Amino acid sequence: MDALRRIVRSLRLFDRAAEKRVGLSAARVFVLQSLADGGPMSMTQLARRTHTDPSSVSAVAAKLAAGGLVLIRRSAADGRSRDLSITAAGRSVLRRVPEAAQRRLIVALGAMAPRESGRLAGQLETLADAMGARRAAMFFEEAEEPHDKARH
Repeated sequence: MDALRRIVRSLRLFDRAAEKRVGLSAARVFVLQSLADGGPMSMTQLARRTHTDPSSVSAVAAKLAAGGLVLIRRSAADGRSRDLSITAAGRSVLRRVPEAAQRRLIVALGAMAPRESGRLAGQLETLADAMGARRAAMFFEEAEEPHDKARH
């Protein structure tokens, strides 16, 4: 339990710090940092990079685009898809926040032996199922319910 509390605390503290410093959730900062690392990319590539499903990352990216931090354009290579890139305003925001806790978590999981990380993933799935925890979009980015007012 202590290790789980430490992980959740790290994620929560980063979310609060990001909100206080730049007015964005940790999920939005994480997506911005992921875009800054890789240059223009498709929604599918961004979903892979952030380890989330395309619909979740699409919702976050749309909010960042509405704030002028991300540019979404129709792909020149495939008119059916969209390419995302970080704007100068988005890069300015990133200069004011540390590395997202989600990124540190992904790096730490990637450093584990595949057998260990696979076992951990299975155990966490079992725990989440036993708790009745429903699927989540991204850390600290709740899917908007009709009656909810999510952070912007």
